[in-house]
Amino acid sequence: MRPGRYLFAKWYSYFSKPIATFTLPLVIVGDSPDASDYARRLKGTSDGRVRFLGYVYGPGVQQLFANCLLYVQPSLMEGNSPALMTAMGHGRAVVASDIEQNVETIGDAGATFVSGDAGSLTHVLTELIGDAREFERLGGLARERIATVYNWDRSTERLDHLYRQVWSGPRNSCQRSSVHDATSLGKACQ
Repeated sequence: MRPGRYLFAKWYSYFSKPIATFTLPLVIVGDSPDASDYARRLKGTSDGRVRFLGYVYGPGVQQLFANCLLYVQPSLMEGNSPALMTAMGHGRAVVASDIEQNVETIGDAGATFVSGDAGSLTHVLTELIGDAREFERLGGLARERIATVYNWDRSTERLDHLYRQVWSGPRNSCQRSSVHDATSLGKACQ
């Protein structure tokens, strides 16, 4: 399963090549905000195992995450992906391109492949798909990582701690100046 928008940076067109090696379906959730040539080419695939569901929200997408065998994040560039984190939170085994943001998000709780390398993705999928225990192990690690690293309580505690450090740290005249007195602030901080 792969939710998102159809953008070249999401690497969908290259992802369909490795999936041809397997008998499993590829479910792509999302769509293109415009009728681009790229989106038309993607949807024009003749492989009946590739299913484009369009945009799916709420309980429907949660059900897809809860029931997919594997989540793949093939992006060439990405921020910390909420879709990747959601799949991990559902205890799904995840495979992601080795860009910095994906590696940071999954830690040791998933598998990575060389970004932009269809052969690398095919190799990682081949290793993983035949190993039910590894699916289970990675899914458990993924759920645990989200619960410990990316939960709201921990995030707000860290943010609160940072604010308190900044607030209680040494103050100079720049930090104490009134926002309403921007001219004085600019001169005082030079």
